[in-house]
Amino acid sequence: MASGTVPPFVESFSRRWIHILRLLPGCRDAEVLERQQTASGLRVWGVTPHTYKRAQQLGLEEQFPRPGVVREVNSKVYSHQLEGRWGLPESCLITSPDQLAPLQSDWILKHPFGVSGRERVLGKGGEITDSARGWASKRLHEGWTLILEPWVETEEEFSHHYEVLKSGEVRFVGWCTLLSDAGGHFRGNASRPKESMDSDALAVGQEVCRNLWESGYWGPVGIDGFTGHIHHKPIRRPLSEINARYSFGRLFLELTRLLPPSFSAIWHHPGAKTPSPALKKWPGPKWETGCFRLPEYADSGARSGTYVQISSLDEPRLR
Repeated sequence: MASGTVPPFVESFSRRWIHILRLLPGCRDAEVLERQQTASGLRVWGVTPHTYKRAQQLGLEEQFPRPGVVREVNSKVYSHQLEGRWGLPESCLITSPDQLAPLQSDWILKHPFGVSGRERVLGKGGEITDSARGWASKRLHEGWTLILEPWVETEEEFSHHYEVLKSGEVRFVGWCTLLSDAGGHFRGNASRPKESMDSDALAVGQEVCRNLWESGYWGPVGIDGFTGHIHHKPIRRPLSEINARYSFGRLFLELTRLLPPSFSAIWHHPGAKTPSPALKKWPGPKWETGCFRLPEYADSGARSGTYVQISSLDEPRLR
């Protein structure tokens, strides 16, 4: 697992999650890679110019796609262009202020690399405020392409996960529910052990992964989607965003593989002001229900501030 010289806020985030990739298969005893170490293999959250350069120094660059490709396929512009028939009505790309015509419905304007409810503005149908126009104009002037979409009243968010091999083979890893707060900030994942992945969404995922490989990408892929409605019209969107990297959803799937089949889990990522319940040490070999810290090897000292709520499938599903 790689580390290095990064901005302070990124360094803080990295230290919080420094051992979490140990949840991946075969990585339980992995060590954090320091500057002078050698390695026979390398796992990273995602491929950046920094991590790719580190891989080159170790002679491991063949394990990863090129950073430019990774950046391209993680952009919401790329996923918008792939959506086609699955896309939302009226959604479009904005490349100049002259194109900022309001939609009839409420709308959302997104930065191509915004995450967890950040780097976006919302508006009411038929209206673009001066503040929204100013936000958009600044980012367009910086050279970004923005994505304008109708606002969807979301009922459920989900993510499906794949591994695209360098050979082009696509392997389905699993799926889970995404949990968000009222502000759209990510707050965790929940397992769905009694339910199979929707066949239409699975077909979309396979097609997306083939396109990623044809674009030069291979590695972990998470695809976010949701169900909801626009003006009482049902919407099912199997592709709203592509995460061509390891994501919390993928790590959650690996975490749930530690549970017996008769249990389900919710991985809570509470906000800074949200108190956590009293937590127990990660269970095993005897399993029980309750709220637990993550395994110590993956979250040393419980520094992540997250916890796992485990329940029996015989009990009502927790939310």
